[in-house]
Amino acid sequence: MENVNETNSNPVEQPATEPVIEPVAPLPFWAKLPRRNLIVIAALILITIILLTLSLFPETSVKQEANNPIPTPTLAPYVQSNLSLSAPQKNSNGKYFSNAEIATAQNQVIGVQVSLSYDPKVLTNVDITPGTFFANPTILLKKIDAVKGIINYTLFANHTQKSASGNGVIATLSFSVIPGKTSSTKINFLSTTEAVALGQFESVLKKTSGTSFTTK
Repeated sequence: MENVNETNSNPVEQPATEPVIEPVAPLPFWAKLPRRNLIVIAALILITIILLTLSLFPETSVKQEANNPIPTPTLAPYVQSNLSLSAPQKNSNGKYFSNAEIATAQNQVIGVQVSLSYDPKVLTNVDITPGTFFANPTILLKKIDAVKGIINYTLFANHTQKSASGNGVIATLSFSVIPGKTSSTKINFLSTTEAVALGQFESVLKKTSGTSFTTK
């Protein structure tokens, strides 16, 4: 009998080789931010660069501003009226009075919003009444905040008078000084002060002037 060398036909299984995974570099922090945040950061960086540049050349910046001043807004031609407070006068009873005086120029004024501020730690018993500029005016608002020291007073010409022009007293402010208070104090118009005229949809008030005085 012949010897037959039997060969194993089944190949030897080799262990599987694991794929080599290349390390991935982490994303920079800015790549993880939302688009809106990136825009804000870019704007801040740009502003910082501009400020640094200006700080390095301050004299040049000042000269440029002097040669190119910022234009002041031009008032419309119908903005002509002025409002001012007269110097407070003291009567025999120790109470002070100050008039809110209007000068309308060419405006036919139909109503005025008087907004004033004062020091409630110095002034007390504050009141405001209509002047003679409007005959029997219609009072739409009268509010005096004795805590904050703010007065809001709105009055309009009645249906008979309709409007008024020229110079006159819109309202009279009265007040007393808190006993023991001796100091310089101010009464100023607030930005909400307005004057309305016929044919105009915006305030025709050009200028306001408050008053200051020394209490005694």
